[in-house]
Amino acid sequence: MGECVQFLRKKAGYSKEELAEMLDITWQHLSNIEKGRRGISVEVLLKLRDIFHVSAEYLLSGQIAEDKSAEIAALLQNLDPAFYPQAVELVLCFIKIYNDMKK
Repeated sequence: MGECVQFLRKKAGYSKEELAEMLDITWQHLSNIEKGRRGISVEVLLKLRDIFHVSAEYLLSGQIAEDKSAEIAALLQNLDPAFYPQAVELVLCFIKIYNDMKK
């Protein structure tokens, strides 16, 4: 989960300090989460979900539920064409992280 949080934070352009403030935790606590040294509370999980617009399931497991694939495809189709290349890159990065975690 820590790698996922770190990836999402960096992709969004947040420093550890900025995201930690949004989560109402210290940057050291966030650093420990990102390094896998610490778990997260339900409260922090829900805040991460809302900040990054991902499911709690994704944050916990790195997997997207099968029933979400149609929703994801529809969202990609309706994207502003200027944003599409970035969205595809982001999806591919998520898949790479997931595959790396399975090894």
